[in-house]
Amino acid sequence: MAIVVRSPLDPLQKRHSHAVTGLDTHRRSLQAELMARYIRVRETLAKEIAEGHFPVGRRFPTDLELCERFGVSRHTVREALRDLQQAGVLDRTRGAGTTVLPPALSPYVQSLPSLSELDNYAAETRFELREEGVIIARTQMSEQLGCPVGSRWLRFAGLRYRKDDPNPLCWTEVLLTEELVAHRSTLLNDTGPFYDRVRRLKGWMAESVEQSIRAVTINQKFADLLNYPESAPALLVHRRYLRGEIPFEISVSYHPGDRYISSTRLTRRHLKFSA
Repeated sequence: MAIVVRSPLDPLQKRHSHAVTGLDTHRRSLQAELMARYIRVRETLAKEIAEGHFPVGRRFPTDLELCERFGVSRHTVREALRDLQQAGVLDRTRGAGTTVLPPALSPYVQSLPSLSELDNYAAETRFELREEGVIIARTQMSEQLGCPVGSRWLRFAGLRYRKDDPNPLCWTEVLLTEELVAHRSTLLNDTGPFYDRVRRLKGWMAESVEQSIRAVTINQKFADLLNYPESAPALLVHRRYLRGEIPFEISVSYHPGDRYISSTRLTRRHLKFSA
């Protein structure tokens, strides 16, 4: 029996190698073409949505209609729409079709280099009163807010909104010192930040504000009010408005984690030393 040993330069092997190389090149070329089609569909639709060609909440073209329009396969259309869905541009619900979502608002950014920035915060948002009354600080509340046990506070609580956003920015509770309880009606009928209402009423100025921010989770009550998932992350912003060292106003605000950013700029103070 004869044994045939082929060398590395055997013509049959060379023809096979060339065929495999050609197949790989064709496959890569096909993949690149499909990718280009998918990107073209996605970018074209994204541009048209941004320009308002498809109204928010209205029916979006079906997969079949898009296939016919772009001359591509249904798989290509689905991949493009999936990207747009993940980007928060489209909503695709089985049985209900595809609709355009309203553009997502970026989180509210509050920069506080000075007390005057708190006035801007009040001007850029609106407060919707939901609860009010007089409360007495028990031990737990006293520890949380830094106020004496047994002290009485005038309480106003509600939702704060920013313009053009139906979702509340936060749930806010404002506590005013006991001396202001008798002026409840006057304070309610005034407008603007509560510390400004107090200034107009009593002449008290907020000489300084202590602020602390910590991470918390949203309980069921606030989740329902804020239209936000229960147990989701949130920011608790606690402020104490001081006359000297005595607080006349304390505020506590619960912000959903994706709706609020607090920005602070720190600068180095140069110290001079005498020789």
